Amino acid sequence: MSILACCLTGFGLQTAEFLDNFYKYPVVVSLDYQSLKEFPMPAYTYCSKYWYDFKKYCQDFPDNCETFEHTENFCNSYPLACQGNATHSIVPMTFPNEEFHKEILRKLAYNSSTVFVLGADTKIIRGPIFTEIDGVMECCFTCNNGFGSNGLRKTGKENFTSSRLVSEEWLIVNFIPFDLLPEFFFKPEAAPYGTVYVHSPLLAFRTDDKSFIFKAGKTYVMSVRLSMKRLLPHPYETDCRDYELSWKKNNNTGPVSREMCESLCVNLNQSYFERNFIAAISMFDFCKPIMNGSEVIKKPYWSAREIKTCKCVVNNCKKDCCVKRSAMKIAKHYNYYQSDDERIVQAGLRVRFEKDDVPTTFLKPKYENCKDNGVVV
Repeated sequence: MSILACCLTGFGLQTAEFLDNFYKYPVVVSLDYQSLKEFPMPAYTYCSKYWYDFKKYCQDFPDNCETFEHTENFCNSYPLACQGNATHSIVPMTFPNEEFHKEILRKLAYNSSTVFVLGADTKIIRGPIFTEIDGVMECCFTCNNGFGSNGLRKTGKENFTSSRLVSEEWLIVNFIPFDLLPEFFFKPEAAPYGTVYVHSPLLAFRTDDKSFIFKAGKTYVMSVRLSMKRLLPHPYETDCRDYELSWKKNNNTGPVSREMCESLCVNLNQSYFERNFIAAISMFDFCKPIMNGSEVIKKPYWSAREIKTCKCVVNNCKKDCCVKRSAMKIAKHYNYYQSDDERIVQAGLRVRFEKDDVPTTFLKPKYENCKDNGVVV
């Protein structure tokens, strides 16, 4: 009975607190349309498992490769592999992630100079960066991405989250900057392809970000439309944090997004790109189950460091008061895109920004005045 009484008491106190805030701080939801003078530029991250020199790979790891003669049956099954004058195909049969230490990754992968990105506001390219997606190590390049940058905290996020009046821009990506001979395809029936993620320039990309398959030899046209939502800080129910206001009050230092705040709590800031590896994490979702307000629910398998980290995350890394969301769709694609260098297969992406009035949801009567900061989430 005592346990039940404690539970009912706790529930009653929480309900009373909620009703008190609800009636003291009423919220009115309104929808308006805003005309932006400048369009916030998102970040683009391109990932592909076709990132290494297959010939070099099979020389270094011969036990992981197999040779197939171009017999009639083989060519009927895999016509792509039989193009040209090749008489056999060398195919990697396994992908031993445990053998791919940092030195091997750097040795086999191409570098950012082989990725072409056209457009005045997308010149900043980081890579190669490696991440494990669905059990396969993929190589990624990201542009217009200021996550974890020293420069961002010193001179302002405008360096990376550029906004300008723009209707469209080009993004051109090299898939494999090596000789694309048929015998060195990862799989004999597969043409190179990758995935493009479109996300906020203040976030390290996640595999649940908006994405689409990017195939070699094609040019895509993507349409992007923006919507915004402005939330209210404590004591309102949305209990958000105005990261830009905090950033300005702290002499232009500190996190400018929830994800950057989380990374600071776990000492991962900058290390994503310094270590050439990205791990998709959501620390707030990880920490929430072990936190009860400011009190930690004691569990034997949580270490002292995890508890300290989660206290930092839950207390500091609230949702952003200024939320921008992008809706994107692939309008069409052309059948062919040819590089000037016949050894390199490329693909093109043309991004078109819809500049109509942006639908904006406001929580009233009072909200922080948040400047458009180029965050697309």
